[in-house]
Amino acid sequence: MAGADLVQENGPEDLDLKRGLFDRIAAAAPEHAVLATSTSGLMPTAIAADLPDAAAARLLVAHPFNPPHLLPLVESSRGSGRRGRPWSPRPSSTAPWARPRGTSAPAWPGAGPTSAGRT
Repeated sequence: MAGADLVQENGPEDLDLKRGLFDRIAAAAPEHAVLATSTSGLMPTAIAADLPDAAAARLLVAHPFNPPHLLPLVESSRGSGRRGRPWSPRPSSTAPWARPRGTSAPAWPGAGPTSAGRT
């Protein structure tokens, strides 16, 4: 996880479990990494409540659309009352999801015009 730009947890809908996971994730992930949860029923603000401000500001809810190699789209939302500076991708990031719009590069590895059935 030390070199990750994005760390997503997909654990069960249990607030204490997710808080414990993010305590460990925030300690191990790089300071620039986006911290994402796949929760559908818990508020990201509640999950991030005990995190340091810098880590809490990078936590969001992210749901990839399926199949991701054909639908390079991720729904994301942040909690209310965010502490600290809002997160934004590092300008030098080469992560596929951080590529600017309008580039010819696919948004996900393996995604592209031919993999989606287009020519």
